[in-house]
Amino acid sequence: MYSNFQRIGRIRKCFCCGTEDNIISSHSISMKKCLALLAENVNGQSGVYSFKDITWSNEHYYDTFGFGYFNIVGISKASTFKGFCSTHDQKIFKLIDENTFNPQSLEQCFLYCYRAFAHSFHAKNEEVKRCRLESEYKQRNLTAIKIDGAVSDLCVTMDIGEYPNKMNKWLVSKDYTNMYHFHIEMRKFHHIAVAGVCEPPYTINNCKINDYLDFSTPLNHVFINIIPEYNSTHILISAFKDQPKSIRFIKEIADTYKSDTEKVYRFLTSILIFHIENTFVSPSLINSLTDSERRNLLLNLKLEIQKELYSRFVLGSLNLFKNQ
Repeated sequence: MYSNFQRIGRIRKCFCCGTEDNIISSHSISMKKCLALLAENVNGQSGVYSFKDITWSNEHYYDTFGFGYFNIVGISKASTFKGFCSTHDQKIFKLIDENTFNPQSLEQCFLYCYRAFAHSFHAKNEEVKRCRLESEYKQRNLTAIKIDGAVSDLCVTMDIGEYPNKMNKWLVSKDYTNMYHFHIEMRKFHHIAVAGVCEPPYTINNCKINDYLDFSTPLNHVFINIIPEYNSTHILISAFKDQPKSIRFIKEIADTYKSDTEKVYRFLTSILIFHIENTFVSPSLINSLTDSERRNLLLNLKLEIQKELYSRFVLGSLNLFKNQ
């Protein structure tokens, strides 16, 4: 049922030009540059683990971590979405797919954010399409979705606003100055890759910047791109310059990083777990966790403490960026 629900909600449309022709499975994370570095063999299958491709089993809930199993995902499928035509996918992202990351290049930083935004925008609109079909599924008692089309349209409007048009305008004009960036370089290859946009409720210092229940106030966005390379890993945290709360979110991370890198890495781990599904890791990263850490990760991914996220800032104990 879930697979069918996903299928009927799919949209095939180029984020750049709007065409529905020659749409391909575009990678939101570079397959050859990043995902290929993460891929490992598990039981005869080569691939990566995803934060959303997990098999849950309530029957084994009290096992150490037997209630959840990560499924291997091939890199040809990982992070893909039907959001670009073949022409624009190859033309736009050639610079970042064929070159090492240069944090001093505003163009590269923009392109990483542009692709992450396109992926997020595409996913949100697919959710809207599925919500419009809610009545059919509710009648068949196959889902408990309670949001109607009008509300879902409002959610996307308050979330995204005019930024799709702005992003494409900046792309065409090559104006890469409208985004604020903070960069962290880990001087080693790390087994994680991310391309996502989120709207976190709190900053690292517990300042509230987003209220999911306030439909009168647009949400503030934060971009997270984690780019693994052979001898280093880059963490790029970005925001629109016309969103001061998002910039405050980043500046607090930058200030905290100077004195407490462990807290920053734990905070970023929490952001990835609760707010960004488009996260992929090597199986060896999961295997490097202790039993208690792995169970903690699975419990968090299952949103066992979701209700707490809306009432207060939650900083987990997990650090997925520690040395393996």
